[in-house]
Amino acid sequence: MTISLFKFSLPMPESKSTPAKSLNEKDLGEDIEQTKQVYNSLQDKVKILFDDLVRDKLNLELQMIESKKFRLAVDNASDTIIITDPDGIIVFANKATEGVTGYQIPEILGKKAGGRDLWGNHMKPEFYQKMWETIKVGKQTFRGEINNKRKNGEDYAAEINIAPILDDNGEILFFVSIERDITKEKEMEKMKNEFISLVSHQLRTPLTGIRWFVELLMRNKEKNLTPQQLDFLEQISGSNQRMIKLVNDILDISHIETGRKFEIIKTNFLFNQLISEILTENISLIETKQLKIVNQIPKTLSIYADYVKIKQVMQNLISNATKYTPAGKTITLAVSEKNNQDAIIMVKDEGIGIPAYQKEKLFEKFFRADNASTQDPNGSGLGLYIARELVRAHGGEMWFDTEENKGTTFYFKVALKGEDQTPPAKPTLTNN
Repeated sequence: MTISLFKFSLPMPESKSTPAKSLNEKDLGEDIEQTKQVYNSLQDKVKILFDDLVRDKLNLELQMIESKKFRLAVDNASDTIIITDPDGIIVFANKATEGVTGYQIPEILGKKAGGRDLWGNHMKPEFYQKMWETIKVGKQTFRGEINNKRKNGEDYAAEINIAPILDDNGEILFFVSIERDITKEKEMEKMKNEFISLVSHQLRTPLTGIRWFVELLMRNKEKNLTPQQLDFLEQISGSNQRMIKLVNDILDISHIETGRKFEIIKTNFLFNQLISEILTENISLIETKQLKIVNQIPKTLSIYADYVKIKQVMQNLISNATKYTPAGKTITLAVSEKNNQDAIIMVKDEGIGIPAYQKEKLFEKFFRADNASTQDPNGSGLGLYIARELVRAHGGEMWFDTEENKGTTFYFKVALKGEDQTPPAKPTLTNN
């Protein structure tokens, strides 16, 4: 029994059992290696997943911080900031809105921005039509000044900027409106203009008196004045004329800035009569510099305008041309285009021109080109600004072509015909 059990327990012959034992070890080794690879792969994936989770968490925290900073910035802004849906319904308003309009935020959410039940709708319909066409149809930013009314009924002026925010397909997601209360600025501007107007009026009277006294003295120059005294009087007269012109320019600026329209009294008159007077007034400089004046304006050209105001326009253009054109060069006066209703007057010089980088500023108040300031430091930079506004007051426009060191050509449009608004009379001269 024991022998039988022993025999039964004996191992298989070596020739048969050895290969089986070797195969099992190889499989086991491969399984272990595969397990290691799977483990390492899982470990890498877990690490990547963990890194992604950490990164997402950090990004989320950063976004929350940025969002909080943005909200703090918006809420602490002094300007009104409002976000509306594409139909203008308010979905967000910052705290400044309450201070400016007097309405609490819960009162305005869900209502249409600019509605009469809030602070808006106090402008002409054309204003709002242009605004909606700009932001909703054109999908462009709208900027302008607007009159609103606070909850307590107080009127206020605001500078408004409305921008559409678009999605990837170019469709409007919402509108962002930034509104700045400029009521105090407008009041200060009004006070400044009134002060300038008052001072200018007060200055004009004594300056005119000085002018007349100087002229009276100079009439007797051959009898009572030495050459030195005459020179002094001429200098006083020149300075006085510049001061009178500056005061008149400031008064004109005051009219423009306060929104008061120029008093335009139109009559029919021959344009060359006006030209003749201006050339006579500038004859000294024209002859000194030996400038050639080519007047191609037809003698029969009659225009319908305010004689004094158009003379002021032409005086500015011709005076600038003579001042900034080198000796021996040509100034040309012509009608560049004419139809049955309007004429386009042209004043062309061969002067210093305007630098390309300063062209856009030419009609701004107090602006003088660099080369003009170098050649003549006494200019005020108001003449062209006023001249264009005078032309606009006539319903026309002024523009120019220029090239530095080659010259400038100014153009402006005036009406040809119309019924006189005053009885026929000899045109009055300017008080300059």
